[in-house]
Amino acid sequence: MTIGKKGAYHTLVPFVGNFLEVFTFRSTIGNCLEKLYKRFRTHNFGIFVHSKPYLVIKNPELIRSVLITDFSYFCDRNTAVDETCDPIVSHFLFFMKYPEWKPLRAKVTPVFTTAKIKNMLELINEVAEEMKVYIETNLNNDSVEAKEVCAKYTTDVIATCAFGIKSYSFQHKDAEFRVIGRKMFEFNLRNAFCQSCYFMAPSLVKSLKFLFFDRSIYEFTREFFGRRLKKERRPIQREMI
Repeated sequence: MTIGKKGAYHTLVPFVGNFLEVFTFRSTIGNCLEKLYKRFRTHNFGIFVHSKPYLVIKNPELIRSVLITDFSYFCDRNTAVDETCDPIVSHFLFFMKYPEWKPLRAKVTPVFTTAKIKNMLELINEVAEEMKVYIETNLNNDSVEAKEVCAKYTTDVIATCAFGIKSYSFQHKDAEFRVIGRKMFEFNLRNAFCQSCYFMAPSLVKSLKFLFFDRSIYEFTREFFGRRLKKERRPIQREMI
């Protein structure tokens, strides 16, 4: 399965494979895979990440088999998971390996039942009203930054539904929760390299002990959840942060 032939979109580069654009920060992993997906007309095709070969499946029946019928053989993602590198991210459901992820998934799944989501609807609508006011107020400038508005809305919904707090992203430009959320997903050299390595070069993560997020984010989350745990015996109240 060679992709580096003449005329192919991605050439095979030593030590990098077919993802030179990702490692030079000119594209994302998703965009590269999308371009490869559209180029090849076959039911599957091969790629190289560094010098390791991978199979990308396009056939719906094969995908169904991998995700459902034969899931027990394909239950792990190829991501770095090491408590010595990142003791917090290594316990994220997305990153955990089998069998550790199974009991955690059993705990998380009941949170997203139809009844629980219906109970969240009032809180979600409340945030939507705040977003509506924010947009109407800022339309005097003839335009609003849609990405930032959506990020503020997502931040407030997660804060109020998951943690029972009011983060006030629409009311305060430098709301603490929003600042941390922005820092988690901002593009910079450090985030681009370290987070790409978690997906593309797990061995490098373990060797160099990379953190997935900036250290200040971990300090904030530890302090925040520490405060919440101290209040766990009190009646649940939404508070400003």
